[in-house]
Amino acid sequence: MKKQLHLLLALIIVMTLAGCGGDQKADETGEGHLSDVIEISADAVKSADIQVITVEEKAASSELTSIAEIRADENRVFHINPAIPGRIIEDRVLLGDVIKQGQVVAVLQNVEVAKVNAEFIHQLHQNEIDVRQVKTRLALAKKNLEREKKLLEEGISPRKDYLQAEADHQLAQSELEGLQEHAVHIKSEAKALLGAYGTRLGSTHSERINTSSSLTSPRSGIVTKKNVVAGDMVNPEETLYEVADLNQVWLDITLYPKDIERVKLGQKVTFTSDAVPGKTFTGPINYLQPVAMEASQTFIGRVFLDNPGLILKPGVLGQATIATEAHEPQPFVPENAVQSYGNEKFVFRAKEKGQYQKQTVELGSKVAGGYLVQSGVKAGDRIVGKGSFTLKAEMLKSQFSEEE
Repeated sequence: MKKQLHLLLALIIVMTLAGCGGDQKADETGEGHLSDVIEISADAVKSADIQVITVEEKAASSELTSIAEIRADENRVFHINPAIPGRIIEDRVLLGDVIKQGQVVAVLQNVEVAKVNAEFIHQLHQNEIDVRQVKTRLALAKKNLEREKKLLEEGISPRKDYLQAEADHQLAQSELEGLQEHAVHIKSEAKALLGAYGTRLGSTHSERINTSSSLTSPRSGIVTKKNVVAGDMVNPEETLYEVADLNQVWLDITLYPKDIERVKLGQKVTFTSDAVPGKTFTGPINYLQPVAMEASQTFIGRVFLDNPGLILKPGVLGQATIATEAHEPQPFVPENAVQSYGNEKFVFRAKEKGQYQKQTVELGSKVAGGYLVQSGVKAGDRIVGKGSFTLKAEMLKSQFSEEE
């Protein structure tokens, strides 16, 4: 009896183990494998906004990413300095202001302008006095010439008196013309001096002498630095304003010694920054720094970026991606077309209307917007882009229903 009981227990254990092994084997063969074909209604396709695309080829490229900074183009930066010492009585611009060529940015009060104006008025008034005196002498000389001519014609006065009167008249006429020409020179000289100081000739009949001059911008741009306020005493050695034309800017990319050999002139660069969300800027590398900077032992790769709307500001940081090498074209699938389950990567081929088949793929390099594919699809294949996640959900739902 005891022997029969032992045999029964042994049989139960064997049957139990056999049952467990069978379940485990089923799990192992079933895990990670989904039904290949999904079929959904036309209404479901429309509701999920499932979009079918055609696979195209793209040239693969290896990429190098690094930090980059926007800088003002040094060839488009200029300084505004006063031509002469003085005191700022008006400060008309703020940091960050957009200014135009010829715009007045400040007004200075200075002694030199007062001296030029005072000297001009003094010389001009003296010239006017001299002109009046010469005109009086000219009028007398003219009358004397007419009288001597009449006396000469009547034989009363000798010819030498007539010739002397004629010489006196010509001398007075020449002196008047000289004074009139001198008045023009006085004005031209004062105008040139005051123009260099940023001001113009005022009224010569005003009792008030102008002592101020305007400081104007020689070009258009944005005020990037400002070192003055009203009331400051300034001199020609001081830069009052730094102005930059930001219609084109520099993108300076930090390059480490281990990467410098991979970077060449002309390679395409893509720049993005959190400071300008949703925007991407591209351009070729225009300059490579030949010598490493002493402090950091890094190099600079520079891109000249057009800056319409002045969106990019100096000091903005971001990420630059350099396309360093190109390879043979490979099939490209967008990121939203690729799904995964376990270790499996797959896309959905579009078959008949409403039918989609899971296609396992082997992904290659990740590129902008998606992946290059090494196997599984080829150029010309029609796959689902937007909406592939919905198909995956339907596939999982179908599998779980079968298991239940």
